[in-house]
Amino acid sequence: MNTLLLVSRPSHHTNLALLKEKDSSPLEFRVSHPTQIGDIHKGVVLDIQKNLGFAFVDFGEKTPGLLSRPPSFWENTPFTKGSSVLVQITRDKVKHTPLNEQQEEKEKNVRLSLTLSFSSAFFIFQPKTPGLRFSKTISKQDFSEETLSKISELLSDNEGLTVKPLARKASFEALEADLSTLKNLWTLLQEKNKDSKPGLLLPEKEYLFRYILQNSDSLKKIIVDDAALYLSLKKFLEVSHLSSFITLTSHLSLTEGPLFEKYDIQERWDLQKDPIIPLSSGHLILEKTSAFWVFDVNSSSEGTSKKNLDPFQLNTLAGQRILEEIRLKNLGGTIVVDLIPIQSPSQRKKLLTLLQKQAQEDPLQTHVHNISSLGLCEITRPKKEPSFLDLIL
Repeated sequence: MNTLLLVSRPSHHTNLALLKEKDSSPLEFRVSHPTQIGDIHKGVVLDIQKNLGFAFVDFGEKTPGLLSRPPSFWENTPFTKGSSVLVQITRDKVKHTPLNEQQEEKEKNVRLSLTLSFSSAFFIFQPKTPGLRFSKTISKQDFSEETLSKISELLSDNEGLTVKPLARKASFEALEADLSTLKNLWTLLQEKNKDSKPGLLLPEKEYLFRYILQNSDSLKKIIVDDAALYLSLKKFLEVSHLSSFITLTSHLSLTEGPLFEKYDIQERWDLQKDPIIPLSSGHLILEKTSAFWVFDVNSSSEGTSKKNLDPFQLNTLAGQRILEEIRLKNLGGTIVVDLIPIQSPSQRKKLLTLLQKQAQEDPLQTHVHNISSLGLCEITRPKKEPSFLDLIL
């Protein structure tokens, strides 16, 4: 599926809307925001909790980061208190807003990883994880043996590479230049690591550029309504070897009107704040608890066109819309869905299969778990950044 990205800067922030190129229907809404994910720091081990499987690491900020590893790692860990480590941030600090005034605001530490990676449009380069790997949508059969052999020759014994889908469309010269850029970053990082104190050594690209890289395989066109952003994006696409794959267009809002209005998504964007999501029959209510998101399927047809749908039909309609909203709003973690109870086990199984198939279309690994006889369904999705709602509310 080919996609189109609208980039709008109505004021001090940048709004992103990823649309299906075919009919301009929205797939994802995002707000560009400060994030530490991908930043590489020099750290010092402060404390090791082997029985819990993690260590606290001073990475140059006020609050230490949390380094979690499998039990087998801690059985023979080379680390001791005071050991110097290179770590990469995999999750920002998470704040939990209290549900009432009596509760205190809680904060989860930044998550760290020892597995360093450098990402581009074509590769994920991992200097300490040897081996040639492929993204889940491609395999080595998509490349000639000669190309794979040449790529492997560019890697040292300890270096590893994950090949991304867009690499299938690139020339070997572009792949070679791209990999050289990533390897140079690793060399630069090692130089910075010498005799340095705990702190940031190599920042990741800003959110907008990372988002483009994440969607580079399907992304065909970017339309931006800000002159400065247009120039930054133009340079980024050239440096990233994406100019031949993605078309960049400037939208002049003074003569063409607001960008989101032109593509008929401004109203949908504004309605994201509303917890009530209308369906053609019934509606959904979205709520957030301290631990998870909750979708409640309501069969009431007030304010909508009335249709005589049985529980299976209504749940199918609601479940498909819920999965669309999860991706659109970037909801992560555990999502509980309160469906209309279905008494027939075969219909519950059929509904589960339909929703699991749709969930596979989400770029993130979204899993739809069992549906109980009472209609409760659990959906899990990786939480790598704040949801769209967390950023706009």
